Amino acid sequence: MSNNEKNKKQCKYCSKLISVYKYHDHKLKCKNQLIVNPNQHMLMNHLDVIKNFLNKYKQLYSDFLKNKTVALVGPAESIIGTGKGDIIDKFDIVVRLNKSLPLPKDMKNDIGTKTSILYNSLNISDFPGQNKFSNRFLKEHQIQFLSCPYPVEIELFRNDILNYIKRNNFGIPFKTMDLNSYKSLERSIQTRPFTGTCAIVDLLSYDLKLLYITGLDFYTTKYYKKYRMISDQQQLNTQNNIIHKSTPQLNLLKHISLFDQRVYIDNYLDQLLYKNYYYVLNKLNKINFNIFSFDNPQIKDFFKLDMCNITYTINNQYKIINHDKPTLVITNNKYLEKQDKTYLLFVTNNIENIIKLNKDLVEKKYIGNFYYKKNEKSSNHISIYLNPYFINYLKKILKNIQIYNCNLHFLMFLSLILYSKDNHFFNSYEIYNDWGLSTEEKKFFNFLIKKKAFNDIMKSSE
Repeated sequence: MSNNEKNKKQCKYCSKLISVYKYHDHKLKCKNQLIVNPNQHMLMNHLDVIKNFLNKYKQLYSDFLKNKTVALVGPAESIIGTGKGDIIDKFDIVVRLNKSLPLPKDMKNDIGTKTSILYNSLNISDFPGQNKFSNRFLKEHQIQFLSCPYPVEIELFRNDILNYIKRNNFGIPFKTMDLNSYKSLERSIQTRPFTGTCAIVDLLSYDLKLLYITGLDFYTTKYYKKYRMISDQQQLNTQNNIIHKSTPQLNLLKHISLFDQRVYIDNYLDQLLYKNYYYVLNKLNKINFNIFSFDNPQIKDFFKLDMCNITYTINNQYKIINHDKPTLVITNNKYLEKQDKTYLLFVTNNIENIIKLNKDLVEKKYIGNFYYKKNEKSSNHISIYLNPYFINYLKKILKNIQIYNCNLHFLMFLSLILYSKDNHFFNSYEIYNDWGLSTEEKKFFNFLIKKKAFNDIMKSSE
Protein backbone atom coordinates (compact mmCIF):
# COMPACT_ATOMS: atom_id res chain seq x y z
CA MET A 1 0.00 0.00 0.00
CA SER A 2 1.42 3.36 -1.01
CA ASN A 3 1.84 6.25 1.42
CA ASN A 4 -0.80 8.08 -0.52
CA GLU A 5 -3.30 5.27 0.03
CA LYS A 6 -2.40 5.06 3.74
CA ASN A 7 -3.57 8.63 4.17
CA LYS A 8 -6.95 7.79 2.64
CA LYS A 9 -10.03 6.05 3.92
CA GLN A 10 -12.80 4.38 1.95
CA CYS A 11 -16.20 6.01 2.31
CA LYS A 12 -18.83 3.47 3.36
CA TYR A 13 -21.47 5.31 1.35
CA CYS A 14 -19.80 5.93 -2.01
CA SER A 15 -16.75 3.61 -1.72
CA LYS A 16 -14.40 6.36 -2.82
CA LEU A 17 -10.96 6.80 -1.21
CA ILE A 18 -10.99 10.06 0.72
CA SER A 19 -8.15 11.83 2.48
CA VAL A 20 -8.32 11.12 6.22
CA TYR A 21 -8.17 14.85 6.81
CA LYS A 22 -11.32 15.40 4.75
CA TYR A 23 -13.06 12.14 5.55
CA HIS A 24 -15.40 13.44 8.27
CA ASP A 25 -16.77 16.31 6.16
CA HIS A 26 -17.05 14.06 3.13
CA LYS A 27 -18.93 11.38 5.06
CA LEU A 28 -21.49 13.86 6.37
CA LYS A 29 -22.03 15.30 2.92
CA CYS A 30 -22.18 11.90 1.30
CA LYS A 31 -24.60 10.58 3.91
CA ASN A 32 -26.98 13.47 3.21
CA GLN A 33 -26.82 12.64 -0.48
CA LEU A 34 -27.80 9.02 0.01
CA ILE A 35 -31.40 8.06 -0.72
CA VAL A 36 -33.39 4.90 -1.19
CA ASN A 37 -35.80 4.76 -4.09
CA PRO A 38 -39.25 3.09 -3.97
CA ASN A 39 -37.67 -0.18 -5.13
CA GLN A 40 -35.22 -0.08 -2.20
CA HIS A 41 -32.18 0.24 -4.49
CA MET A 42 -29.34 2.35 -3.18
CA LEU A 43 -28.78 5.37 -5.39
CA MET A 44 -25.77 7.66 -5.67
CA ASN A 45 -25.27 10.92 -7.59
CA HIS A 46 -28.49 11.69 -5.86
CA LEU A 47 -29.52 15.10 -7.16
CA ASP A 48 -30.03 14.07 -10.77
CA VAL A 49 -31.87 10.95 -9.64
CA ILE A 50 -34.06 12.95 -7.27
CA LYS A 51 -34.87 15.47 -10.00
CA ASN A 52 -35.93 12.59 -12.22
CA PHE A 53 -38.33 11.33 -9.55
CA LEU A 54 -39.60 14.85 -8.83
CA ASN A 55 -40.27 15.50 -12.51
CA LYS A 56 -42.39 12.36 -12.67
CA TYR A 57 -44.30 13.38 -9.55
CA LYS A 58 -44.73 16.86 -11.01
CA GLN A 59 -46.62 15.33 -13.93
CA LEU A 60 -48.74 13.29 -11.53
CA TYR A 61 -49.40 16.49 -9.57
CA SER A 62 -50.49 18.22 -12.77
CA ASP A 63 -52.92 15.40 -13.54
CA PHE A 64 -54.15 15.44 -9.94
CA LEU A 65 -54.98 19.19 -10.07
CA LYS A 66 -56.30 19.40 -13.62
CA ASN A 67 -59.73 21.07 -13.77
CA LYS A 68 -60.19 20.67 -9.99
CA THR A 69 -61.68 23.13 -7.50
CA VAL A 70 -59.10 23.82 -4.80
CA ALA A 71 -59.36 25.40 -1.34
CA LEU A 72 -56.15 26.65 0.28
CA VAL A 73 -56.79 26.83 4.02
CA GLY A 74 -54.26 28.66 6.19
CA PRO A 75 -53.94 28.69 10.01
CA ALA A 76 -54.65 32.40 10.55
CA GLU A 77 -56.88 33.51 13.41
CA SER A 78 -59.00 35.39 10.86
CA ILE A 79 -60.62 32.08 9.84
CA ILE A 80 -62.34 31.77 13.25
CA GLY A 81 -66.06 32.47 12.98
CA THR A 82 -66.22 32.18 9.20
CA GLY A 83 -68.39 29.06 9.38
CA LYS A 84 -67.17 27.86 5.99
CA GLY A 85 -66.04 24.38 7.08
CA ASP A 86 -68.75 22.51 5.17
CA ILE A 87 -68.03 24.55 2.04
CA ILE A 88 -64.28 23.86 2.32
CA ASP A 89 -64.92 20.12 2.48
CA LYS A 90 -66.95 20.28 -0.76
CA PHE A 91 -63.92 21.38 -2.79
CA ASP A 92 -62.31 18.65 -4.90
CA ILE A 93 -58.96 19.28 -3.22
CA VAL A 94 -58.17 20.94 0.13
CA VAL A 95 -54.64 22.25 0.68
CA ARG A 96 -53.17 23.07 4.08
CA LEU A 97 -49.84 24.44 5.30
CA ASN A 98 -46.93 23.33 7.50
CA LYS A 99 -48.07 22.14 10.95
CA SER A 100 -51.84 22.13 10.30
CA LEU A 101 -52.21 18.40 11.06
CA PRO A 102 -53.87 16.95 12.99
CA LEU A 103 -56.87 19.24 12.50
CA PRO A 104 -58.64 20.36 15.70
CA LYS A 105 -62.02 18.60 15.58
CA ASP A 106 -63.77 21.39 17.49
CA MET A 107 -62.84 23.86 14.72
CA LYS A 108 -64.40 21.90 11.86
CA ASN A 109 -67.19 24.49 11.38
CA ASP A 110 -64.52 27.02 10.38
CA ILE A 111 -61.65 25.00 8.90
CA GLY A 112 -63.33 21.81 7.66
CA THR A 113 -62.14 18.23 8.11
CA LYS A 114 -60.54 17.38 4.77
CA THR A 115 -56.90 17.61 3.66
CA SER A 116 -55.66 16.42 0.27
CA ILE A 117 -52.33 18.25 -0.10
CA LEU A 118 -49.91 19.50 2.54
CA TYR A 119 -47.38 22.22 1.68
CA ASN A 120 -44.60 21.90 4.23
CA SER A 121 -41.25 23.68 4.45
CA LEU A 122 -39.67 20.45 5.84
CA ASN A 123 -37.54 22.56 8.17
CA ILE A 124 -36.94 20.31 11.20
CA SER A 125 -35.22 23.11 13.14
CA ASP A 126 -38.48 25.07 13.33
CA PHE A 127 -39.92 23.89 16.65
CA PRO A 128 -37.77 20.69 16.47
CA GLY A 129 -39.47 17.55 15.33
CA GLN A 130 -42.75 19.15 14.26
CA ASN A 131 -41.83 18.86 10.58
CA LYS A 132 -40.25 15.44 11.08
CA PHE A 133 -43.34 13.42 10.23
CA SER A 134 -43.59 9.89 8.85
CA ASN A 135 -45.36 8.26 5.92
CA ARG A 136 -47.70 6.65 8.42
CA PHE A 137 -48.67 10.05 9.88
CA LEU A 138 -49.42 11.46 6.40
CA LYS A 139 -51.42 8.38 5.39
CA GLU A 140 -53.43 8.50 8.60
CA HIS A 141 -54.51 12.01 7.63
CA GLN A 142 -55.28 10.93 4.05
CA ILE A 143 -52.63 13.13 2.46
CA GLN A 144 -52.49 12.40 -1.26
CA PHE A 145 -49.55 14.70 -2.02
CA LEU A 146 -46.83 16.36 0.03
CA SER A 147 -45.35 19.46 -1.56
CA CYS A 148 -42.30 21.41 -0.46
CA PRO A 149 -42.71 25.13 -1.27
CA TYR A 150 -38.98 25.47 -2.00
CA PRO A 151 -36.78 23.98 -4.76
CA VAL A 152 -34.26 21.22 -4.10
CA GLU A 153 -31.72 22.93 -6.36
CA ILE A 154 -31.15 25.75 -3.84
CA GLU A 155 -28.59 24.74 -1.22
CA LEU A 156 -30.39 26.58 1.59
CA PHE A 157 -33.33 24.16 1.32
CA ARG A 158 -31.59 21.07 -0.04
CA ASN A 159 -30.62 19.29 3.18
CA ASP A 160 -34.12 19.53 4.65
CA ILE A 161 -35.59 18.10 1.45
CA LEU A 162 -32.97 15.33 1.22
CA ASN A 163 -33.45 14.45 4.88
CA TYR A 164 -37.18 14.05 4.30
CA ILE A 165 -36.62 11.86 1.22
CA LYS A 166 -34.06 9.74 3.04
CA ARG A 167 -36.43 9.13 5.95
CA ASN A 168 -39.55 8.45 3.89
CA ASN A 169 -38.34 6.93 0.60
CA PHE A 170 -41.09 8.61 -1.48
CA GLY A 171 -43.69 6.67 0.50
CA ILE A 172 -46.14 9.54 -0.23
CA PRO A 173 -46.25 11.28 -3.64
CA PHE A 174 -43.87 14.22 -3.18
CA LYS A 175 -42.85 17.28 -5.16
CA THR A 176 -40.90 20.50 -4.74
CA MET A 177 -41.47 23.91 -6.26
CA ASP A 178 -40.00 24.51 -9.69
CA LEU A 179 -36.66 26.38 -9.49
CA ASN A 180 -37.50 28.97 -12.16
CA SER A 181 -40.91 29.67 -10.65
CA TYR A 182 -39.37 30.16 -7.22
CA LYS A 183 -36.62 32.47 -8.47
CA SER A 184 -39.14 34.53 -10.43
CA LEU A 185 -41.34 34.80 -7.33
CA GLU A 186 -38.44 35.83 -5.10
CA ARG A 187 -37.30 38.47 -7.61
CA SER A 188 -40.78 39.93 -7.90
CA ILE A 189 -41.25 40.43 -4.14
CA GLN A 190 -37.59 41.02 -3.18
CA THR A 191 -37.89 38.84 -0.06
CA ARG A 192 -38.14 35.16 0.77
CA PRO A 193 -41.74 34.06 0.25
CA PHE A 194 -43.82 32.50 2.99
CA THR A 195 -44.99 28.91 2.56
CA GLY A 196 -48.50 30.19 1.74
CA THR A 197 -47.24 32.55 -0.95
CA CYS A 198 -45.27 29.74 -2.59
CA ALA A 199 -48.32 27.46 -2.41
CA ILE A 200 -50.53 30.03 -4.17
CA VAL A 201 -48.04 30.65 -6.99
CA ASP A 202 -47.28 26.95 -7.36
CA LEU A 203 -50.92 25.86 -7.44
CA LEU A 204 -51.84 28.51 -10.02
CA SER A 205 -49.06 27.26 -12.31
CA TYR A 206 -51.28 24.21 -12.91
CA ASP A 207 -54.51 23.92 -14.86
CA LEU A 208 -56.89 23.97 -11.90
CA LYS A 209 -60.46 25.22 -12.21
CA LEU A 210 -60.50 27.66 -9.29
CA LEU A 211 -58.58 28.44 -6.13
CA TYR A 212 -60.31 29.65 -2.96
CA ILE A 213 -57.97 31.18 -0.36
CA THR A 214 -58.97 31.45 3.29
CA GLY A 215 -57.24 31.65 6.67
CA LEU A 216 -54.17 33.21 5.08
CA ASP A 217 -53.57 36.85 5.98
CA PHE A 218 -49.76 37.24 6.10
CA TYR A 219 -49.66 37.62 9.88
CA THR A 220 -52.03 40.56 10.13
CA THR A 221 -53.63 38.28 12.70
CA LYS A 222 -51.98 35.54 14.79
CA TYR A 223 -52.33 31.82 14.23
CA TYR A 224 -55.42 30.23 15.71
CA LYS A 225 -54.32 28.98 19.12
CA LYS A 226 -54.60 25.26 18.41
CA TYR A 227 -52.12 25.69 15.56
CA ARG A 228 -49.51 27.63 17.49
CA MET A 229 -49.46 30.14 20.34
CA ILE A 230 -47.46 33.29 19.67
CA SER A 231 -47.18 36.65 21.41
CA ASP A 232 -47.94 40.03 19.87
CA GLN A 233 -44.22 40.66 19.43
CA GLN A 234 -43.69 37.26 17.78
CA GLN A 235 -46.51 38.09 15.37
CA LEU A 236 -44.83 41.37 14.41
CA ASN A 237 -41.44 39.67 14.10
CA THR A 238 -42.89 36.96 11.86
CA GLN A 239 -44.67 39.55 9.73
CA ASN A 240 -41.48 41.46 8.98
CA ASN A 241 -37.90 40.34 9.64
CA ILE A 242 -34.58 40.09 7.81
CA ILE A 243 -35.80 37.01 5.91
CA HIS A 244 -39.51 37.58 5.30
CA LYS A 245 -41.48 40.75 4.61
CA SER A 246 -45.25 40.58 4.38
CA THR A 247 -46.17 43.79 2.52
CA PRO A 248 -44.75 42.83 -0.91
CA GLN A 249 -46.43 39.44 -0.56
CA LEU A 250 -49.78 41.06 0.19
CA ASN A 251 -49.32 43.28 -2.86
CA LEU A 252 -48.51 40.23 -4.97
CA LEU A 253 -51.65 38.42 -3.82
CA LYS A 254 -53.72 41.51 -4.57
CA HIS A 255 -52.27 41.57 -8.09
CA ILE A 256 -52.87 37.83 -8.57
CA SER A 257 -56.44 38.01 -7.23
CA LEU A 258 -57.29 40.83 -9.64
CA PHE A 259 -55.70 39.37 -12.76
CA ASP A 260 -56.33 35.62 -12.37
CA GLN A 261 -60.05 34.94 -12.64
CA ARG A 262 -59.61 31.51 -11.02
CA VAL A 263 -58.81 33.11 -7.65
CA TYR A 264 -61.43 33.72 -4.96
CA ILE A 265 -60.62 35.07 -1.50
CA ASP A 266 -62.43 35.09 1.83
CA ASN A 267 -64.05 38.21 3.29
CA TYR A 268 -61.13 39.05 5.56
CA LEU A 269 -58.65 39.00 2.68
CA ASP A 270 -61.09 40.92 0.51
CA GLN A 271 -61.22 43.77 3.02
CA LEU A 272 -57.47 43.61 3.63
CA LEU A 273 -56.33 43.57 0.00
CA TYR A 274 -58.94 45.93 -1.44
CA LYS A 275 -59.16 48.42 1.42
CA ASN A 276 -58.02 51.37 -0.71
CA TYR A 277 -60.29 50.41 -3.61
CA TYR A 278 -63.29 50.34 -1.28
CA TYR A 279 -62.27 53.74 0.08
CA VAL A 280 -62.07 55.25 -3.42
CA LEU A 281 -65.34 53.69 -4.55
CA ASN A 282 -67.12 54.91 -1.44
CA LYS A 283 -65.81 58.46 -1.94
CA LEU A 284 -66.86 58.49 -5.59
CA ASN A 285 -70.35 57.16 -4.86
CA LYS A 286 -70.88 59.97 -2.36
CA ILE A 287 -70.19 62.78 -4.86
CA ASN A 288 -72.96 65.35 -4.48
CA PHE A 289 -71.92 67.92 -7.09
CA ASN A 290 -72.36 68.10 -10.85
CA ILE A 291 -70.19 65.75 -12.89
CA PHE A 292 -71.02 67.39 -16.25
CA SER A 293 -71.44 70.95 -17.43
CA PHE A 294 -73.42 72.03 -20.51
CA ASP A 295 -73.39 74.72 -23.19
CA ASN A 296 -76.42 73.10 -24.87
CA PRO A 297 -79.61 73.44 -22.75
CA GLN A 298 -81.50 70.78 -24.75
CA ILE A 299 -78.80 68.18 -24.08
CA LYS A 300 -78.71 69.30 -20.46
CA ASP A 301 -82.44 68.62 -20.14
CA PHE A 302 -81.99 65.32 -21.96
CA PHE A 303 -79.33 64.26 -19.47
CA LYS A 304 -81.39 65.36 -16.50
CA LEU A 305 -84.28 63.16 -17.56
CA ASP A 306 -81.99 60.13 -17.37
CA MET A 307 -84.31 58.53 -19.91
CA CYS A 308 -81.73 56.82 -22.12
CA ASN A 309 -79.02 54.20 -22.00
CA ILE A 310 -75.58 55.78 -22.16
CA THR A 311 -72.13 54.54 -23.10
CA TYR A 312 -68.73 55.57 -24.42
CA THR A 313 -66.76 53.73 -27.10
CA ILE A 314 -63.77 54.20 -29.39
CA ASN A 315 -64.61 51.22 -31.61
CA ASN A 316 -66.53 51.02 -34.87
CA GLN A 317 -69.44 49.09 -33.35
CA TYR A 318 -71.45 48.98 -30.17
CA LYS A 319 -74.17 46.73 -28.80
CA ILE A 320 -77.52 48.05 -27.60
CA ILE A 321 -78.70 46.28 -24.46
CA ASN A 322 -82.23 47.74 -24.20
CA HIS A 323 -84.14 48.52 -27.39
CA ASP A 324 -87.09 49.96 -25.45
CA LYS A 325 -85.08 53.05 -24.54
CA PRO A 326 -83.03 55.40 -26.71
CA THR A 327 -79.24 55.15 -26.49
CA LEU A 328 -76.74 57.99 -26.17
CA VAL A 329 -73.24 57.13 -27.37
CA ILE A 330 -70.19 59.33 -26.79
CA THR A 331 -67.38 58.50 -29.20
CA ASN A 332 -64.19 59.80 -30.79
CA ASN A 333 -64.57 57.43 -33.74
CA LYS A 334 -66.07 59.17 -36.78
CA TYR A 335 -66.56 55.79 -38.50
CA LEU A 336 -69.01 54.59 -35.86
CA GLU A 337 -72.34 53.82 -37.50
CA LYS A 338 -75.52 55.33 -36.11
CA GLN A 339 -78.22 52.83 -35.23
CA ASP A 340 -81.96 53.33 -34.80
CA LYS A 341 -83.04 55.17 -31.63
CA THR A 342 -79.41 56.21 -31.09
CA TYR A 343 -77.97 59.67 -30.46
CA LEU A 344 -74.26 60.34 -30.94
CA LEU A 345 -71.97 62.90 -29.31
CA PHE A 346 -68.57 63.32 -30.97
CA VAL A 347 -65.45 64.02 -28.90
CA THR A 348 -64.08 67.36 -30.10
CA ASN A 349 -63.64 70.82 -28.64
CA ASN A 350 -64.57 72.44 -31.95
CA ILE A 351 -68.27 72.53 -32.85
CA GLU A 352 -67.31 73.20 -36.49
CA ASN A 353 -66.16 69.58 -36.72
CA ILE A 354 -69.71 68.46 -35.91
CA ILE A 355 -71.12 70.69 -38.64
CA LYS A 356 -68.70 69.17 -41.17
CA LEU A 357 -69.46 65.59 -40.09
CA ASN A 358 -73.22 66.20 -40.38
CA LYS A 359 -72.96 68.00 -43.71
CA ASP A 360 -74.94 66.51 -46.62
CA LEU A 361 -76.54 63.87 -44.38
CA VAL A 362 -80.30 63.29 -44.68
CA GLU A 363 -80.43 62.77 -40.92
CA LYS A 364 -77.96 64.38 -38.56
CA LYS A 365 -75.50 61.82 -37.23
CA TYR A 366 -74.27 63.84 -34.23
CA ILE A 367 -76.49 65.86 -31.91
CA GLY A 368 -73.54 67.74 -30.43
CA ASN A 369 -69.97 67.58 -29.20
CA PHE A 370 -68.35 66.43 -26.00
CA TYR A 371 -64.97 67.37 -24.57
CA TYR A 372 -63.19 66.51 -21.34
CA LYS A 373 -62.65 70.08 -20.26
CA LYS A 374 -63.40 73.56 -21.48
CA ASN A 375 -61.10 76.52 -21.59
CA GLU A 376 -63.17 79.16 -19.82
CA LYS A 377 -61.43 81.90 -21.79
CA SER A 378 -62.44 80.28 -25.07
CA SER A 379 -65.68 81.08 -26.86
CA ASN A 380 -65.86 77.59 -28.36
CA HIS A 381 -69.23 75.95 -27.91
CA ILE A 382 -69.04 72.55 -26.21
CA SER A 383 -72.38 70.78 -25.82
CA ILE A 384 -71.26 68.81 -22.78
CA TYR A 385 -68.00 68.65 -20.84
CA LEU A 386 -66.72 67.49 -17.48
CA ASN A 387 -67.05 69.79 -14.51
CA PRO A 388 -63.49 71.00 -13.70
CA TYR A 389 -64.19 70.60 -9.98
CA PHE A 390 -65.14 66.96 -10.56
CA ILE A 391 -61.96 66.32 -12.57
CA ASN A 392 -59.76 67.74 -9.81
CA TYR A 393 -61.63 65.80 -7.14
CA LEU A 394 -61.38 62.55 -9.13
CA LYS A 395 -57.64 62.99 -9.68
CA LYS A 396 -57.12 63.58 -5.97
CA ILE A 397 -59.11 60.48 -4.97
CA LEU A 398 -57.45 58.19 -7.54
CA LYS A 399 -54.02 58.95 -6.08
CA ASN A 400 -55.03 56.67 -3.18
CA ILE A 401 -54.74 53.72 -5.58
CA GLN A 402 -51.62 54.92 -7.41
CA ILE A 403 -53.45 56.31 -10.45
CA TYR A 404 -51.77 59.66 -11.04
CA ASN A 405 -52.48 60.50 -14.70
CA CYS A 406 -55.82 58.97 -15.45
CA ASN A 407 -56.39 57.66 -18.97
CA LEU A 408 -58.98 59.93 -20.66
CA HIS A 409 -61.11 56.99 -21.79
CA PHE A 410 -61.09 55.59 -18.26
CA LEU A 411 -61.99 59.05 -16.97
CA MET A 412 -65.09 58.93 -19.17
CA PHE A 413 -65.95 55.46 -17.96
CA LEU A 414 -65.82 56.52 -14.30
CA SER A 415 -67.77 59.70 -15.02
CA LEU A 416 -70.62 57.90 -16.74
CA ILE A 417 -71.02 55.06 -14.23
CA LEU A 418 -71.18 57.66 -11.46
CA TYR A 419 -73.57 59.94 -13.34
CA SER A 420 -75.97 57.31 -14.62
CA LYS A 421 -75.80 54.52 -12.04
CA ASP A 422 -78.56 52.41 -13.61
CA ASN A 423 -78.64 53.22 -17.31
CA HIS A 424 -75.00 53.11 -18.35
CA PHE A 425 -73.48 50.10 -20.14
CA PHE A 426 -69.92 49.25 -21.21
CA ASN A 427 -68.01 46.55 -23.03
CA SER A 428 -65.38 45.35 -20.56
CA TYR A 429 -63.45 43.57 -23.33
CA GLU A 430 -63.04 46.86 -25.23
CA ILE A 431 -62.02 48.76 -22.10
CA TYR A 432 -59.44 46.18 -21.09
CA ASN A 433 -57.93 45.55 -24.50
CA ASP A 434 -58.39 48.74 -26.54
CA TRP A 435 -58.24 51.68 -24.17
CA GLY A 436 -54.56 51.51 -23.24
CA LEU A 437 -55.10 51.36 -19.48
CA SER A 438 -52.11 51.39 -17.15
CA THR A 439 -51.51 48.45 -14.80
CA GLU A 440 -52.99 50.34 -11.84
CA GLU A 441 -56.04 51.33 -13.89
CA LYS A 442 -56.50 47.70 -14.92
CA LYS A 443 -56.32 46.64 -11.28
CA PHE A 444 -59.06 49.07 -10.28
CA PHE A 445 -61.11 48.12 -13.33
CA ASN A 446 -60.82 44.41 -12.46
CA PHE A 447 -61.90 45.24 -8.92
CA LEU A 448 -64.98 47.00 -10.31
CA ILE A 449 -65.74 43.93 -12.42
CA LYS A 450 -65.42 41.66 -9.37
CA LYS A 451 -67.76 43.88 -7.39
CA LYS A 452 -70.23 44.24 -10.30
CA ALA A 453 -69.94 48.00 -9.96
CA PHE A 454 -71.07 48.72 -13.53
CA ASN A 455 -73.31 47.25 -16.22
CA ASP A 456 -71.08 45.05 -18.36
CA ILE A 457 -72.55 43.83 -21.64
CA MET A 458 -69.98 41.03 -21.70
CA LYS A 459 -71.50 39.65 -18.49
CA SER A 460 -75.09 40.17 -19.62
CA SER A 461 -74.38 38.24 -22.84
CA GLU A 462 -72.91 35.20 -21.03
